[in-house]
Amino acid sequence: STVPFIARYRKEATRGLDDGHLRRLEDRLRYLRELDERRDTVLTSMREQGVLTAELERSISSAGTKVELEDLYRPFKPKRRTKAQIAREAGLATAPQTSEPSGCRAGHWHSNHGGEWPGADGPAAEPGGDLGQGPAAARAPSRPGT
Repeated sequence: STVPFIARYRKEATRGLDDGHLRRLEDRLRYLRELDERRDTVLTSMREQGVLTAELERSISSAGTKVELEDLYRPFKPKRRTKAQIAREAGLATAPQTSEPSGCRAGHWHSNHGGEWPGADGPAAEPGGDLGQGPAAARAPSRPGT
């Protein structure tokens, strides 16, 4: 049944409370049920971890708010595991490093290579060659008449 229905047609059961009061009671009841459910979850988790003491159990059982409950649980809360952590635990390491020099991508020329393309035959491979054209110019056929 809805709150307005109960407020209007079940006045004898609610002792004349209006729908505003009934809504606040409903919200409070929902909050307390969620608090009890969370409290059970926290106690179960701490028992499984083996960290629950009698004093801590009393404090958790008497916590009146969700914030107070979470403050008590925070030091014992298991940390979230990332996909990377799960992979490391499974024995997978980071990707193997390539044989390219640091900061270089395969097939890209950089001035720190001495102006030469690895394995390139062309002007860039020759001392004093045209470094701005790269290996594509060395492989490009010349056009007649130019």
